[in-house]
This record gives sequence, C-alpha cells and structure tokens, in this order.
Amino acid sequence: MGDPVQIPIFDTSTIDWSLNPDMTTAYKNILTFRNTSDAVKEGTILSFSNSPDVAAFERISGTDTVLVMVNVRNASVNYNLDISLQNTTWKDAQQNDKTVQLGSQITLPAYAYSIFHQ
Repeated sequence: MGDPVQIPIFDTSTIDWSLNPDMTTAYKNILTFRNTSDAVKEGTILSFSNSPDVAAFERISGTDTVLVMVNVRNASVNYNLDISLQNTTWKDAQQNDKTVQLGSQITLPAYAYSIFHQ
C-alpha cells in the first residue's frame, strides 16, 4: 500500500492510510468498481497468457465484461492483444469510464495495470 516501513504479515499492524493519499484513492476506486461489477465478483474467467510479462484476463457475467491487464515487470511492456480483443471498444474504469478503442497492442508502464469494462 505504499508504506515506507515493512508491515509484518503475521502480526497485527496499524496502517496509516494518510501516508500515501493517491494510493488510498486508487484502492477505494478499485473496491468501488468491484462492488458494482457482477463480472468481477462472480464472472467466469478467460485468461490470455501470451506473455510472461503481462497477466491479462477477462471476467464475464451476463452482459458485464471486465478486462484486466497487469504488467508484472519493472519495465515498460508493449503487450500484443489477443485477436479477440483487437479493435474493440471499452470503458476505462480508472479514467471515469472514458471510451477507449483498443488496437493490436497496448503499452503498460512498469508495474501498471489497466481495467476496462463493457
């Protein structure tokens, strides 16, 4: 959570959420999105595993579809999208549902993630 001190895993620790307000806001936004998405909570998973650098998957429940891509490396990655994702339109869950048109590739900065939904 961005704490400058290592937090012991098996001990009770108090977290000072004011140390990194941007990260606190990001956590709140992710949790709010999760709570409003049936796909995230209970959808079936479709994994796209064409890169060791990016974890990418869709969760689908009825008409609710969520696409998550996570760069697991400490370097920027150009991720080649699965053919089923190319030239599709999504809403960016991190950018107030801004409409995004995916091409054939997406660039993810080091340790970055993207969350899109339809």
